[in-house]
Amino acid sequence: MTIRDTYNTSVVAATAAKVPTKAANANAHQETIAASGKNVGYNNATGNFANFDAATRNANATYAAAQLNAEMIKQIAIQAAKDTLRATGDLAPA
Repeated sequence: MTIRDTYNTSVVAATAAKVPTKAANANAHQETIAASGKNVGYNNATGNFANFDAATRNANATYAAAQLNAEMIKQIAIQAAKDTLRATGDLAPA
């Protein structure tokens, strides 16, 4: 296996690792919104829309930050693999 093969494997692994993280983030996002809506009862009918709105906004912000973090971790892993590739003298496009 060449250094280029190792790099390609690292890219695939980094991308594959992001998929379950993003799925878990989406599930946590939905469960957080559901917990404030149907479990606690924050909605228009009970007059608690402001609480539901705040909970939804917080869940959205947390979700966005978690998705960004997952992408950053993937990019860091790919860059580390690219740095290893470059250190061996492989300057072909990666």
